[in-house]
Amino acid sequence: MSGQIRPIPVFKLEMRIAHICGHCSYQGESNSSLGMTHREIIERSYWRDDQAFSFYGAKGVRVCREWLESFQNFKKWALANGYEKGKTIDRIDSTGDYTPDNCRWTDRFVQNQNRSNSILIEFEGETKTAAEWSRAKGISSQTVLYR
Repeated sequence: MSGQIRPIPVFKLEMRIAHICGHCSYQGESNSSLGMTHREIIERSYWRDDQAFSFYGAKGVRVCREWLESFQNFKKWALANGYEKGKTIDRIDSTGDYTPDNCRWTDRFVQNQNRSNSILIEFEGETKTAAEWSRAKGISSQTVLYR
């Protein structure tokens, strides 16, 4: 290939920034819950071979440069914004990027309600998902959906 210029896809450049440049030092925390979360949001947003890429990176979801370049920046944000072991990172706008103002720490129930395919039901002037109405009224989600 001498004399030819090969463009490097943007996602490969951004993955290199995150994993090769050394800014993303996990300082012994790469296998911690928080370290794995950081790595997973990067992989599903940029690595085409990740099993979740089609739901994130392929739809244009990215990780902010602040977190992409530094696990320590991500960790600092996480600890200041409600991170606890067992909670998961959730994008408030499920079509938006992983950024400090679009992410929060929640349990699986809340996160599963914040999906682009959630069915919203208005009842008594309130709008909730079927699962939320199910919990609130003490009936099954299927019953809620068929009423």
